[in-house]
Amino acid sequence: MNSKNFNFIIENNNETVEKFLGISHNWQFSFQIPGAPIMDGIVGLHNLLMVYLVFIVIFVTIMLISACVMFSEEKMEKILNLRHNSAVEASSTLSAIFILFMMASVSFSLLYSSDEMMETDLTVKVIGKQWYWTYEQIIQNIASMEVLYGTLFKYVQLSNDSITTNGDLTKLTDFLKTIINTSENKYFNLSEDFYMMSDEEIINRKNSIFGILSKLFDKNEINNIYIPEDRLLRTVGTHSDSLILPVRTHIRFLITSEDVIHSWAIPSLGIKMDAIPGRINQIFTYIPYNGTYYGQCSELCGVNHGFMPIAIKAISFDTFLEHYFKVFIKKLI
Repeated sequence: MNSKNFNFIIENNNETVEKFLGISHNWQFSFQIPGAPIMDGIVGLHNLLMVYLVFIVIFVTIMLISACVMFSEEKMEKILNLRHNSAVEASSTLSAIFILFMMASVSFSLLYSSDEMMETDLTVKVIGKQWYWTYEQIIQNIASMEVLYGTLFKYVQLSNDSITTNGDLTKLTDFLKTIINTSENKYFNLSEDFYMMSDEEIINRKNSIFGILSKLFDKNEINNIYIPEDRLLRTVGTHSDSLILPVRTHIRFLITSEDVIHSWAIPSLGIKMDAIPGRINQIFTYIPYNGTYYGQCSELCGVNHGFMPIAIKAISFDTFLEHYFKVFIKKLI
């Protein structure tokens, strides 16, 4: 699927986006649809190298067949005195050097672009733990203070029930004073833990009737009927079911671990970075399209290694601020 068709799908069919973007499917023979520019470059590099490899395989096959035909037992007596051929050796060596140079030039440029330092608007600290992920979102310079004020008072509607004591009123007053006195370089921090969603929680969220039936009938039969195939990718967090990030925003991930070595990998975004205790690795991304992107821990980290899913939901900038400040106020009150 080329980029023009993909852009058409993005703009005209949100259901198609949710169906194909950010996740693998049955009988899929290629990469997931790229959800970030760096992944688009990785797919392009793969396709280019495959073209080189096809020609190399064809050439080697022709040479093998030719050798079998030309150097038969009847003709061996004529070539026994042949020791080397300088022209053939030089041409084969130079052609191999040229092919390797072409491969290296493309791959090195992609590798450099993936490590390129840039000014980011959002920093997410990823902490791997046995066996779940903790995300600390640090928002900085993501918008002018006018936009932050407008978003705060537009989307965060506090009811009278939220303020029950003088202490709640004091907390809210202090928070609003902090917002008003904050410069554009103020950092806002939000921490959240994400675990794999259990089968019972998936059933209960979809339909309470199935939750009741699962208690009355055989659990395995109910699970086979109503548990989706991507159940190992479903996450549940403290405030949401996936890590919420804004689209069309430069984002930096700081990745580390609290116990053993993990690996934070999201194939459709072209992200795979080890989480090592005592070390912080960083990687940058830019998500241009709305959608949900899935991944998993890609480093053997213990008995529950296969149950550390990653889910990122990319939404519009305004919706992201709405979600962020609602969670921030809810934690405050």
